[in-house]
Amino acid sequence: MKLQKCKYRLALLIVLLNLANLMDLFTTMIAFKLPHFVEINPIILSLAKESPLLIVLFKIGVVLSVSLLLLSLYEFSQESEFGKALFFGAFWGSFLSCIVLWLIAVHNVVLLILHI
Repeated sequence: MKLQKCKYRLALLIVLLNLANLMDLFTTMIAFKLPHFVEINPIILSLAKESPLLIVLFKIGVVLSVSLLLLSLYEFSQESEFGKALFFGAFWGSFLSCIVLWLIAVHNVVLLILHI
């Protein structure tokens, strides 16, 4: 993949990551109010015991950090082959994570629909 084409794919990936994260956050917050909901993510579960606001801050912080890392690595990739390798590794790792996050978010929506 050429770096110029990658700029647009990177923007799309960041948007999709943020949308999936918001969808997951939204569905998780709704599910916490349901009687039979069980959170299997130990990090989110421990944050929920303290405050729902911590979940929001954590999820926004993680996706913002990943977005900024990808943007920084894209800039670094212009300077060297090593930077290019780092960027492509982070890009494809984030791409796979995005697919998994979307699957989780859609799964959450289906479970909420079936519960209602």
